[in-house]
Amino acid sequence: MTRPCRASSRTRPGCVALVTGAGQGSGEAVVRALPARGATVAATDRKPEGVTALAESVEKDRAAGHL
Repeated sequence: MTRPCRASSRTRPGCVALVTGAGQGSGEAVVRALPARGATVAATDRKPEGVTALAESVEKDRAAGHL
């Protein structure tokens, strides 16, 4: 069972976060930070190419062991 992440400095493993405005700025930073804390992230933005590039970058970081 998944549960939403609570807005706090301690994210619980297994929670799911929906990040809007994820293609740049603070939204991008949140998308990059949450997986390291055990969260599953769904990212959206008005410009899909920004989210696509972010997803590719995060996947490369994860594959390289940076997350």
